[in-house]
Amino acid sequence: MARNELGLLPVSMLVCIFLQLHFAEAAPQLSLVRSLPGFTGAFPSKHYSGYVTLEGSPPKNLFYYFVVSERSPARDPVVLWLNGGPGCSSFDGFVYEHGPFNFEASKAGGLPVLHLNPYSWSKVASIIYLDSPVGVGFSYSDNTSYYVNGDLQTAAETHQFLLKWFEEFKEFITNPFYISGESYAGIYVPTLASLVSNGIKSGTKPEINFKGYMVGNGVCDSHFDGNALVPFAHGMGLISDMMYKEAEAVCGGNYHNPLNIDCQNILYKIDSTLDGLNRYDILEPCFHRGATNDSTTSLIPESFKQLGVATERPLAVRKRIFGRAWPFRAPVADGVIPLWPQLMREDDVQATKWLNDKGVRKAVHADPARTLPLLGSMIAYHKNLTLAGYRALIYSGDHDMCVPFTGTQAWTQSLGYEIVEEWRPWKSNAQIAGYVQEYANDFTFLTVKGAGHTVPEYKPRESLHFFSSWLEDNSGSQRRKPSPEMTAFSFAPVKLPSCLTCRAYLATSSSSLAFDATYVKRAADLADKSAGFTAPHPNYGCVIAASSGNGEKVVVGEGYLYAQGTSPAEVEAAEAAGQLCRGATAYLNMEPDHCLGDQAAVSALIQAGISRVFIGIRHPLQHLRGKAIGAFRSEGLLVDVLGEDLQCKAMEESLKSCLLVNAPLLYRAASQVPFSVLKYAMTLDRKIAASSGHASWISCKKSRARVFELRGRSDVVIVGGNTVHQDNPLLTARHGGGHLPQRIVMSKSLDLPEVENLWDVTEVSTMFMTQRGAKRSFQKFLASKGVEVVHAFVAPKIIGGKNAPSPVGELGMVEMSQALELIDVNYEQVGADILASGFLQPVPDLSPVIPSIDETSAIDPTVSPYESSIIFFYKTWDPYGAFSNFSLHPIRLPDESGEYYHWPSVEHYYQANKFMGSEDPAAKTCLKEIKSARSPEEAARLGRRTQRQRPDLVRADWDSVKIDVMYRALKCKFTTYPYLRSMLLSSAGSVLVEGSPHDLFWGGGRDGEGLNYLGRLLMQLRSELLAEDSASNAHNKKEENQVQKLA
Repeated sequence: MARNELGLLPVSMLVCIFLQLHFAEAAPQLSLVRSLPGFTGAFPSKHYSGYVTLEGSPPKNLFYYFVVSERSPARDPVVLWLNGGPGCSSFDGFVYEHGPFNFEASKAGGLPVLHLNPYSWSKVASIIYLDSPVGVGFSYSDNTSYYVNGDLQTAAETHQFLLKWFEEFKEFITNPFYISGESYAGIYVPTLASLVSNGIKSGTKPEINFKGYMVGNGVCDSHFDGNALVPFAHGMGLISDMMYKEAEAVCGGNYHNPLNIDCQNILYKIDSTLDGLNRYDILEPCFHRGATNDSTTSLIPESFKQLGVATERPLAVRKRIFGRAWPFRAPVADGVIPLWPQLMREDDVQATKWLNDKGVRKAVHADPARTLPLLGSMIAYHKNLTLAGYRALIYSGDHDMCVPFTGTQAWTQSLGYEIVEEWRPWKSNAQIAGYVQEYANDFTFLTVKGAGHTVPEYKPRESLHFFSSWLEDNSGSQRRKPSPEMTAFSFAPVKLPSCLTCRAYLATSSSSLAFDATYVKRAADLADKSAGFTAPHPNYGCVIAASSGNGEKVVVGEGYLYAQGTSPAEVEAAEAAGQLCRGATAYLNMEPDHCLGDQAAVSALIQAGISRVFIGIRHPLQHLRGKAIGAFRSEGLLVDVLGEDLQCKAMEESLKSCLLVNAPLLYRAASQVPFSVLKYAMTLDRKIAASSGHASWISCKKSRARVFELRGRSDVVIVGGNTVHQDNPLLTARHGGGHLPQRIVMSKSLDLPEVENLWDVTEVSTMFMTQRGAKRSFQKFLASKGVEVVHAFVAPKIIGGKNAPSPVGELGMVEMSQALELIDVNYEQVGADILASGFLQPVPDLSPVIPSIDETSAIDPTVSPYESSIIFFYKTWDPYGAFSNFSLHPIRLPDESGEYYHWPSVEHYYQANKFMGSEDPAAKTCLKEIKSARSPEEAARLGRRTQRQRPDLVRADWDSVKIDVMYRALKCKFTTYPYLRSMLLSSAGSVLVEGSPHDLFWGGGRDGEGLNYLGRLLMQLRSELLAEDSASNAHNKKEENQVQKLA
């Protein structure tokens, strides 16, 4: 609310200014903040900051920042603001929500620029921003053991702070005093309010003029908060009626603590549906780790780009990577709780930069930078306080999915108070801003329309409106003063299993093994999440679960491998869980990579403090098999492998999931031939086309969509020449983005039409193949080429015709005993069709026999043994996969502006260089997209596609400089990482060949016809590094000889 909206006459404004100038003199002048880096104007009111020291050995120092009201400091309320976390600095509220400034990122890369916030709560009240408990923000102690805190201790220390603070700021002791906060401050606020109330009753001095409290999107009670997510998701249209009714039926309304497997399964289904939404505001984009924070990127839908921008705030809402609320699914129960600084590492860049600046710390009188048992339900606290006559405002942003308003509304109703004013809209700026329901005992529940978890950040104007109106209490409701006769409230903790998890995945079960099996299966499900979006790769998923203190295990972190060259699943999960990893259990669907060139996955779990690891299957590749398990055990971690260390009925389904999600890799490792899928559609009378050859369409639309999905999961789609003749297919995945498999046409004569869809290679390439050598029988072809799975869509149609083709031709079989039999057959209705799926051979077991090269030659004579002097590398999981330009080894080299930039991979740098120097906006857009690409694969796809479609955007000298660009990137990579340098030098004497069968420039090609420039450059670099080492050794030897002569 602006000053001219407060109804103040010019004379009263002069009086206020006079009183303010005189009034502030009693405050400690050494605490006065006279300026702040980033702000050049005059403060609209006086600011103070510093420490209040509490007794201890050594003492505890609590930091505060006090903003005096801009209106009437002598009369306006004093409000203490506490952010949640637990362990979130209240500078979060100061910087992003209702503080006196808005922050703008500096274009020059320096400190943020500060602007006055027209909707600061200091317009109508004096605000104390307190970093609490000790160890949060600028608050500290020389004894870091104090940082392990509990809620009651936090409340007691904050109460001591208030008593000492009011002794220093005596002029505010008669002002009305309120306590406020959000998120986990739903615990802090009522516990502190109860202590303040008891202090007043017992005569503690100075006597604080406490009037009431307010909590925004606050945690309160495990039953109400934990069961709120499913009804909220249904009400918001995020899950279907069918899913909701099923959840109601099998869970009985108990979503927080599911007691049967059917309930767990539907909750997993709901969770998968909600995955990818921003939990703190379902309307805002969700920025995952590793994703760009630039809201202009083309990877974000256009409809999302303005979300959080169309606000009364001059600067846009910050984009969240993980948020600043209590972590989604994290346990809130008895036990030590980490502080937000331990959980958060990447978000709030501008605030972190500003608050950690030495100039800022000096300006606000903060010391230099220095390197929880929980309560249960808060309902009894709220009831005791309001019955004692203290006012309470409970407000919720109605689009917050972390602490949904449905749970808050439910617990406020459970108090049983008489409704004074029924549910009604409230307005701000002549528009409906939300809804409010008022109860007896000055208890109010209010929603803010369209706001997320941190309401003032999303709706600053509306927040100032309800804050000001509630403080001024224009409702006219009767208020009872605190009654001294009221029985003092007991502070004995109410023990509940947890206070808030926003719904944990699993709860207590009679068998711990059943839960372990379910978590392993969840890891396998996660591992499949990138299918279709990226090229096929080993699928890894990781789930980290920690004990909540009462025997339950709840998920605290999850991750999966998105693509080769991206962050491992274990790293993703460990970062999401933060300090909650300590002593936790990790569940993996497959043993992770662990070799000289890639140890990130194993190191992430060891360094995070994981104590136990459950692994679905061992790695099937010989050079990786058992390496990670050995590394875990050597560090003292307990490792269990399904089917080996653990064998029980509960593990069978999980083991099957682990096998299926990596079936292509297992087949390839066991047989050394590609895993292939034979797909066909036929009528009920077993025809795949009419006698004329017409076949569009046999299967229904849903079946064809399933086919597109299968293509997206493949490296290659192969068809014969007749299919090209008859259907003119595209052979694309048709998902609008993501991985596009290569297309191969097999034809004896290449007698194909000149105009076909397959000849358009702007999106994806097409390869021709002719049959070489003698024709093999179909059965031998299946056995030698790895066609293990058969997919057959059977449509409810009959076409007849003697000459109409069938899916499989003559195989020369005369007896039924010769037939190829399918195992693990599954029938599924897809639209009007029936999908029959089965395996010709079982999925290889956990101990596949890796055939020798001679055995491989027997399977396929075209495969010849590799020469011992040749080292092939191609995929990042190969023995020498670290040599690939797709490997996860960031490099630091200049970008288009000449400034040094951290490129995620060599491929990112190489593709971006194609468009550097161009002033064309399209080239600049492409370059920007490449820099922010989530994986090397995506960077390559963007660069190659643009090069094919818009060759005019590629720099004119590209053909002459691209080898130098690649060499520069490779040299940076191998000189940055010492273990890569050693790995390259250890290959001395061997020929290095990039094994891509498709890239005939950088790779060696299928039959050695490629130019192999990547291998050549690595050998050139190897020679250069060997020469450097030789010269260095000669120099050292010369110095040693000189020393010996002197001696």
